[in-house]
Amino acid sequence: MDDNFDGSKINSPDYWNKRFSEDWIAKGGRKQTAFFAQLCCRELPEWFLAEGRARKSTIFDYGCALGDALPVLQRAFPASPIRGGDVAEVGLGLARALHPGFEFLNINTIDETSNVADIIYCSNTLEHCENWREILHRLSRQAKECLVIMVPFEEEHRIDEHFCTFEFDSLPAQLASGMGATCRSEADLLRIVRYIGRKRPHTGETAP
Repeated sequence: MDDNFDGSKINSPDYWNKRFSEDWIAKGGRKQTAFFAQLCCRELPEWFLAEGRARKSTIFDYGCALGDALPVLQRAFPASPIRGGDVAEVGLGLARALHPGFEFLNINTIDETSNVADIIYCSNTLEHCENWREILHRLSRQAKECLVIMVPFEEEHRIDEHFCTFEFDSLPAQLASGMGATCRSEADLLRIVRYIGRKRPHTGETAP
C-alpha cells in the first residue's frame, strides 16, 4: 500500500514530516485533532458506543497525525485496543513520545488485504488525498465491522492542502466491500458518515 497523498510536494510524506516538525503544534494541530475526535464521539449513537464497549472492539485511527485522537477514543471505549497510523515518520515519532501507551505504525507498511481493526476511524484525512475514493473503498475492506469517516463539509474556500470538497452526496451510500452508510450527520462544518458491514448481534438486523 502506498498512500503518499499523491506524491506531490503538498501532502507528500516529506511535506508532513516538515509540518509536524515545524508548525503543526504551534498552529493548533494537536487541539484540532482532539476536538474532531470529541465531536465524533459526541455524534455516535448510544447503541454504537454500547456495542463497541461490550465487544471491546479494536480501533485504528487512519491518518492520526500526532495521535491526539487516541486518548479521546480510549475514554469513549475504555477497554478497546487502539492504534494509530500515518505516512509521516516524524509525526509517528512524536506520537510515540507523546502517547507511549499506544502503538503507532506507518500506514504504508500495512498489507492491503489485512484486517486492520474492528473499527477504522478516519478524521479529516480524505480531503488531503486525490485518490480518496480508492482509499475509502480499501479502508472498508480492512475494517472488520465499521468505518467512521469525518471530512470538511461544503468547504467553499479550500486551503492548498485540501484536494476536494465534500458535498451531501460525495461519500457513496455503498462501498465495494458491501459496507453501507447507515448514518450521516453534519456538525460544526464537518460531515460524519458511518459505514456498517455486519449484522447487529442477537437481532439479525442490519445495524441502523
